Amino acid sequence: MREILGAVAAVLLGAAIAWPGSLEVSTGFLIGPRHDPHAFYVRNSSAAAWQKSCSTAEFRKTAQGRLLGVTFPSAQADLQPLALHGLQLVRVALQSPAGSLFAPNGALRPAESARLHTLLDAASDHGVAVELVFFDPALDQDFDSPDAMLAAVRHLTDWLIDQNHRNVLLDPAADWGDPGWDFDHFIPQNLPRVAALIRERFQLKHTDFALPVVITAGSRLAGNSILVQEADVIVAHGEALALDPRTVQRPVLVREKSAQGCAAALEKYAGCLVEEKAATGLYRQLAPLVLKPVLRSPKP
Repeated sequence: MREILGAVAAVLLGAAIAWPGSLEVSTGFLIGPRHDPHAFYVRNSSAAAWQKSCSTAEFRKTAQGRLLGVTFPSAQADLQPLALHGLQLVRVALQSPAGSLFAPNGALRPAESARLHTLLDAASDHGVAVELVFFDPALDQDFDSPDAMLAAVRHLTDWLIDQNHRNVLLDPAADWGDPGWDFDHFIPQNLPRVAALIRERFQLKHTDFALPVVITAGSRLAGNSILVQEADVIVAHGEALALDPRTVQRPVLVREKSAQGCAAALEKYAGCLVEEKAATGLYRQLAPLVLKPVLRSPKP
């Protein structure tokens, strides 16, 4: 009997979280007046009204406007169990030991682009937003030059626009504060330039949408710092957690190492990214933070 009830609960939960259409994600800060600048918003078509993330019936009221997710090392991820447990965000590295989306000159590799396209489509179907991290300090030397890295930013942003992928957040470098950067620390020294280049592509192509730019920070930030001003979303960890999220008109996510850390973060911030290896056991720990209780099996 327990197995039957458990299976029924999984079916009901999976049906409740299915996303009806193509996911578009943004922030109140980007959408404009009458929207909460500290919250995330989603919709299922460009004609639909924006609603706060996690605002449908299966989610806890305290989860509205927030995103909870995990990190993946590459664009090969199984998203169904992620969505089944109410998680709506995954971070994917575009440069990793498993492979790189970018050729040395900054062009997109066709096979990797195809895999990324499949992942983003699947994420959209499941109502999951994807944070794409462009560069890694251990692998930036694979580019020919700083100009090739800027070309990579242009190529990827244009590709996302042309493919109409709207469920994406763009992070130039999640670990820009770490050692190991080449080309005289070009990326850490030029985060505002990269953010401006991303936004420029949407302006030049006259799009009706813009993907949020993420700035991840582990060092102390002031609310009026240039990094905060260039960000549409802030991911804070380490000393950056001293930043009061109420003082910046943007959603602030927290990077944590466990589900337990996320429980406290969700009370104060707009979401949480867990760095542990993604696995069903981790999802089960995270699900109660955002989902209402569902059908439970009786005790034996």
